[in-house]
Amino acid sequence: MSTNDKETILGLFSEFKRAVATANEQENNRQHLLEIIDQSSEKLAHQQQTPQNEARSVYQNINTMCLADHLKLTADEGAALRKIGDAAQPKSAWQGLNNFNTVNTWPSN
Repeated sequence: MSTNDKETILGLFSEFKRAVATANEQENNRQHLLEIIDQSSEKLAHQQQTPQNEARSVYQNINTMCLADHLKLTADEGAALRKIGDAAQPKSAWQGLNNFNTVNTWPSN
């Protein structure tokens, strides 16, 4: 992935973070979603993960958290998360096949 892809993913993370921060001011129950974004942004900044794999991880983790905590995303949050999900999808057949080689995209804390 190029630097442009990294900047695009970081921009999508920022967009989602702004939407979550706005909703968090009203309900104060989305702090863990902000932590997922912060952790992923740091991984990308230190080049510990490819942008596409990190976007896939964020998409999976946020959906899992919303399901487990019974969170209903606002329209802005949902639109931003859909953009992250679209960016996480493989752009070619080879990238799709490479996804089968990826064993674990969960954080390794």
